[in-house]
Amino acid sequence: MSKKRILSFILSVVTLCSIIPGNIVSADDTDKKSRNLYIHAQGENPSATVTGSTIYTDESADIYFAVDNPNKGFFENGEHKEPQYDMNGYSVTIYYDPAYLELADGTDADSPIDCTIPNKTISEGETGEFGYYLYRHGGESGISINGKSYNSAYVTVFFSGIYLPQKKDGTLWYNLCKLPLKPKKTGSTQVFIDTEGRGNYINNGQVGESLELFAKDESGELENQTFSYNVVNGGYHNITIKDRTRPGAPVANPGEGSYTETQYVKLSAETGCEIWYSTDGGNNYYLYDDSTPIEIVTTTTIICYAKRITDGKTSSEVSYTYKIIPKAPHLFVDESGTKTIIPNIYSEYSAFRVYVSDKEIFENIEDTNKVYYTFSDISDENIIGGTNPETEWVEIQRQNPYITIDKKRTVRLITVNMAGEKSDVSEYHLGVKPAKVTADKPSGDYDKTISVTLETPTQNAVIYYTTDGSDPIVYGREYISPVPIAADTTLRAAATYDGLWSEISSYYYVFTGYNDYHIDAFYPSGVYDGSVNVTLTANNPEISIAYSTDGGNNWTPYTKTLLFEEDTELYVRAVDKDGVPHEKQQPPYTYKIRPQPPKFVPESTQFTQTTEISVFCTDSNDDTKDRYELYYTTDGSDPLTSNTRKKAQNEYSTALITINDYTVVKAVVIKDGTTPSRVVTQTYDIVNKKPARPLMTLTPGNYIRKIGDEIGFSTKFMPVPTGTEIYYTISYNGTFTADPVPGAAGTSKFDFDSEPIVPITVKGHTIIKAVAVNAFGVKSDVGIFEYIVTPEAPKAAPSAVISGDTLPVVPVSAVKGCTVKYDVNGFENEFVCEDGSFYIDTATGNAYKDEACTEPLGTQNADTITAPAELNISAELDGIESGQNRYTYKLSADAGTLAPPYADKETGEYEEIKADENNNLLLVKLYSLNNGDTIQYTTDNGANWIDYTDTIKIKNDTVLQIRSEKDGNYSKITSYVYNFVPLAPIITLPSGRYLKSANKFTMIELDGRAPDDKDYTIWYRENGGKQDVIYQNQKRYIDHTMSFKAYVKNNETGRVSKNTINYYIIEPEGAATGRVFVGTPYDVSRISADVLDTGEYAKGIKLKTHSSDTVIHYFYTYTQEGLQGSVKSPDDMVYDNMPIMVNKTMMSITITAWLTDKNGNEITGSKETFPIEFVHLKVPETSLGSDKVEFPKGTAYTIKNDYEGDKNILLYYTLDGSEPSIESNENRKLYNGESLTLNAAVTVKAVYLSVCGKCVYCKDDKPELCTDKVYGKTGVYKYTVPTVISSGGGGGGGRTTIDNTRKYAKDIFGTEHPTHIGYINGYPDGSVKPDGEITREEMTSILYRIVNHDYEKPFVATGEAFPDVSMERWSVHDIEYMSDKNIVYGYPDGEFKPGNNLTRAEFAALIKRFAKLEKTDKENPFPDLDKSHWAYEDILSLNASGLMQGYEDGTYRPENQITRAEVMTVINKILGRNPSEPYVKSLDFNPFSDLKKDKWYYTTVLEATVTHNYYLDDKNVEIKWEDCK
Repeated sequence: MSKKRILSFILSVVTLCSIIPGNIVSADDTDKKSRNLYIHAQGENPSATVTGSTIYTDESADIYFAVDNPNKGFFENGEHKEPQYDMNGYSVTIYYDPAYLELADGTDADSPIDCTIPNKTISEGETGEFGYYLYRHGGESGISINGKSYNSAYVTVFFSGIYLPQKKDGTLWYNLCKLPLKPKKTGSTQVFIDTEGRGNYINNGQVGESLELFAKDESGELENQTFSYNVVNGGYHNITIKDRTRPGAPVANPGEGSYTETQYVKLSAETGCEIWYSTDGGNNYYLYDDSTPIEIVTTTTIICYAKRITDGKTSSEVSYTYKIIPKAPHLFVDESGTKTIIPNIYSEYSAFRVYVSDKEIFENIEDTNKVYYTFSDISDENIIGGTNPETEWVEIQRQNPYITIDKKRTVRLITVNMAGEKSDVSEYHLGVKPAKVTADKPSGDYDKTISVTLETPTQNAVIYYTTDGSDPIVYGREYISPVPIAADTTLRAAATYDGLWSEISSYYYVFTGYNDYHIDAFYPSGVYDGSVNVTLTANNPEISIAYSTDGGNNWTPYTKTLLFEEDTELYVRAVDKDGVPHEKQQPPYTYKIRPQPPKFVPESTQFTQTTEISVFCTDSNDDTKDRYELYYTTDGSDPLTSNTRKKAQNEYSTALITINDYTVVKAVVIKDGTTPSRVVTQTYDIVNKKPARPLMTLTPGNYIRKIGDEIGFSTKFMPVPTGTEIYYTISYNGTFTADPVPGAAGTSKFDFDSEPIVPITVKGHTIIKAVAVNAFGVKSDVGIFEYIVTPEAPKAAPSAVISGDTLPVVPVSAVKGCTVKYDVNGFENEFVCEDGSFYIDTATGNAYKDEACTEPLGTQNADTITAPAELNISAELDGIESGQNRYTYKLSADAGTLAPPYADKETGEYEEIKADENNNLLLVKLYSLNNGDTIQYTTDNGANWIDYTDTIKIKNDTVLQIRSEKDGNYSKITSYVYNFVPLAPIITLPSGRYLKSANKFTMIELDGRAPDDKDYTIWYRENGGKQDVIYQNQKRYIDHTMSFKAYVKNNETGRVSKNTINYYIIEPEGAATGRVFVGTPYDVSRISADVLDTGEYAKGIKLKTHSSDTVIHYFYTYTQEGLQGSVKSPDDMVYDNMPIMVNKTMMSITITAWLTDKNGNEITGSKETFPIEFVHLKVPETSLGSDKVEFPKGTAYTIKNDYEGDKNILLYYTLDGSEPSIESNENRKLYNGESLTLNAAVTVKAVYLSVCGKCVYCKDDKPELCTDKVYGKTGVYKYTVPTVISSGGGGGGGRTTIDNTRKYAKDIFGTEHPTHIGYINGYPDGSVKPDGEITREEMTSILYRIVNHDYEKPFVATGEAFPDVSMERWSVHDIEYMSDKNIVYGYPDGEFKPGNNLTRAEFAALIKRFAKLEKTDKENPFPDLDKSHWAYEDILSLNASGLMQGYEDGTYRPENQITRAEVMTVINKILGRNPSEPYVKSLDFNPFSDLKKDKWYYTTVLEATVTHNYYLDDKNVEIKWEDCK
């Protein structure tokens, strides 16, 4: 019997045995007879259909055979409905490569395929039994297919009964069976199923099976009982086997960085791992508990690693450093005696003081902090208190701290605490605004043309003005000559100096007469960049215009717009229809033309690596390139005059400048060798250790919210590299804004991943402070962005004189949503303008929504306004006030008086946006306040007047003149000038960050709103391009980080659009995965070789990464003393937490490290090289040497300089025993070969300083500020001169020879003290209060000061030892230290009570513990001390040691408060100090106002408070003091 017949018979039996409710309905739907099949290794519920899977050597490799829908029949009301083809069995053979895969443990080799995995339960409507019938199952080995040997597993199975499996909703594939395999080795292989009849082979007597699906059908023929099928990927599935090497390192949240508050750090790692961490430098590790974050109170480094539980493998060790730093300082101003915090951008109109505090509420600076300020950009790495804030950090005084601001200043401030920890730098932009502009003609009525002169008392300030009522700060022209005015005008002006603006001045001129012969110019007099197009219009179109550009010698009829590219004085005059010039000539218009200023791409920013910027002249092209030169400097000097200036050598005046350090670039364009442009300054910096400061798409500055603009302004941050986030705070009222802190309230994270990116709204007085934080928690400098959005002032119908006896109802337009404020002849009103337009009845002053005046707005006036009506109107939006517009409406009894009409579009420059399908650019409507008049207009200078009936359509530059006519009378003529510029183009690829592998490109398109009847050309320039290039509709591939600029030129008018600039960050594949870095203290480029065997240096160089799922690879080379060339390690070593060890003989080491992912693939962009120089410096010596101590007085000596002539090695020294390597030491000096003289005992200390010679400070001859400087070992030399002093008294006297070999006093612990340090300070009022009490915290602090802290680990206070001693208390560190040493204790209630005065009993107990005194058997000498007293033993021990006695009456008085003098007496004895009382009293040295010589404690107090060197006699009595301080 054939195989198919056997299967048919079996299937028939199974079918007959099935108990199926209802009848089987026949159907011939071939669509129900086909299935999709899939072999995979994706587990029980594959979420996607793929061609391959990745498994790891420690995982199973189960291979599944799946179908898209195992059962297409269904039940309804107990009946089995059509379609009837229910899959009832299958036959499959799976092949696998035994070199890579084998059967999983526990798998039956005779029946390897598990066909029972479907989990079928009986559903409602189903009855009966179900099960499987295995017709054939097994496996074979050594099957040769295409020359390769495979193993197979096969099965033929039928479902019996009502086993009709159904796929669950939401699942993609239904697994029918599983072949359990496991990996044998890493590599790539395939598994596949037999779809080609390979199974009909006979091998060792066994028959494999081809792929078949069996269907249950009423037919008895097998061909009607099988499905056709389609197999995904041809029945193949690729398997990649990888070794799961090490788990990824733990990730910390929040990331490392500087914080001003306690942080709670959570660690996370991949599933199946535990985390071990250390906070003490790796000495002790603890198992991390997910439920308990690590509390970070003080600066702490968390070192951690992940350990996989199953195999014990550990990740790379990673560290996260959290600096708990002081809060940044704040500035305040005095407002009527109250100190008010100010925003980071602030100015006043005269010099002012800003007050400094290290808190957000003004108080004096904490005793534990120092605050420094500077006006410079000096680095904050080395804070050295200087005296000149222009170039140095200067310490702020603690009491009443203030800084005087008398001009524009950038003030940077920083707080440094006692531990040397620094706050973030606060940056303030402060200045003194210029004085207001004044006009020589006051506001008022005039009957003839006037010439207005503008002035400001601020020297060197520049005035900008407008004559259309617009904001001069935004729209103004630079004032250079008097402004002629002949028509109703609102003139506004503002002065600017040093980047600051004055208040805006407004003047209103109303003309009662009409000058038929006045000629207006658009554009008016002013300074223009590049060129200016001037349109002339006459008040009376019946006259013609003549002009002269040579002072009036030659006159030319005006026929078209004038183009001026050079400085020009334009004279104009009216000529009547008979050709006769008007007798009175008006003042000339003056135009100053300077070249377009240079353009920078990009503008001021920070980079993280060496970058090239381009500076170019926009006017330079093939026709004009010989006329323009571009000069620039890179040292901040003036490019017009500096001898360091450079000329751009490119023929199109383009300079390519490499930025590899902090650089100030100034550039200027000079035309024809004589005329300079504005000097443009941009600043760049390279920030290797921190991300670049954020940038925004909207340039900070002043903006006008125009009437009709319902969108307003918004901004976004420029793209940043993957892994870097931007956090920001924002204020909309111009007040103080906190610095952004990730995770803090009020700080937002900018979302670069949303599509589209949601911008930040800019309104009112917006101040945004932003910081970039990279994946390592390193923060950028704070970027401060200030925007002022002023609403356009509401506009009413122009001032007019109207015939009749009724004042008009005038239409007004305003910014929608603003608060309108106005007054009419003293009646004031205020309301919110919801619709953007309204009406004012000037007869009453009332405002209305409608022209019929039925819907009132705001307050209503019951009185009638008497003509003339003066309307003063302004607006407020988001807290910002607009300028004020003024309109005057008068009545005339003359019926022939007509008010001029007006247009709804003002004179100005408009973008070429088509307004209709006919490519018209502007649709202008005309209005009139007159009744019964006809509006007429002309666009050809009066040649043809047309009655206005409908919208005027304007297609090109146009001069529109309008008038009203009634009964043969005409109004005066009003002229409007409309000029047009192209729309900026669209760059199709949005700004953003992209992978290089994405192969991104951009196109440039005309804006879809542009007209299609213009001749346009698109020009573009990529960052670094040498000139603008015509765009020819080609793809521009963006293959590197760049900016991309484009603009449109109208070839008919020559005008160009604004620039469109997009910014792109192009990252290599995998750049987001991380980088390697060197752990501290080797994270610098230069280290003294002397320290390599000490402290943390001795532990070797550690490589680290913050990236999870990565492995560090590395190699290194080093040079060594006495060896030629370098020594190299193997090329590829895996870093397994074993440091790279170095030694003092090495000269340098260069480490190259990179990351690989779990598959061993190198992460592109992760490779970095770390060169470290080990600086070998000698110890400086003096010419006197070290063998001999004493020399004759007057002996001359020098300090030997082993590196004389090497400008990169400096020699510093001190003569007072202080450390010359401490840069804040005021007593250290730079040694320049001078001779020194030995006149007294001296301690000479000298040290070499090696600087890099490469940084910007070294290049600027400021080596002391070098960022990579290294100090060597300090040489110490003590010399004395023979000294003899008088001793004894009376007439005989005597002489005592001092032992100049200088023996020193020893304390009770046996430690010598060459210098006696003052351990108690006086009070600010000059007193020392020896009879005063001493508190517990003062006593504890004294003991801390006299402890020998050499060789101790740094002690970190927590603020948790005592509930009443917080981190804010000045003594917290000393109290917790002494408590940790069991010297001081708290009270039974747990408190320390630091402010309590100390009793004599408490003092005795404290000193016994401190001095480690033994218990004594001495009898109690004190009658007032009972044996039951808690301090009985302590007092007796102190007395027995001789440190403390009782009073003259024999008592001890244990509960008396101990005095400061008594404390000093005991501490002096502990320290072994024994001054000669006669000698000390003979000194003229007493710094205290309340210390008298007749007191018993006089000498004791001076010994305790005055720092001094001393000489001992043979009885160890101090008989001479020196260097008293």
